[in-house]
Amino acid sequence: MWICFQRSVLVHARQTAPITWAGIIEVTVVVLLLTVTTQVLSWVGAVGAATAIVGGRLAGTLFLLAFTTRIARPPAAERPPAPESAGAASIGG
Repeated sequence: MWICFQRSVLVHARQTAPITWAGIIEVTVVVLLLTVTTQVLSWVGAVGAATAIVGGRLAGTLFLLAFTTRIARPPAAERPPAPESAGAASIGG
């Protein structure tokens, strides 16, 4: 679900290049992990494939994190000031 949110934020902001790169990273990680788990570690194919798919999705999600954070959270100069809480004012006195 999180990766869908990330991609929707990027599409809404009209920045789709990171989505393409995330897809390339996912496929690359899946191929590498599948090769390592089945050929080097001699894992059963289904276990290696599941590990590779999860690893690929995780890599793609982490890659998109930097882009979505930048879009979803504007720089401090553009953010409205935070309201002061009523409880903090009464502590001092």
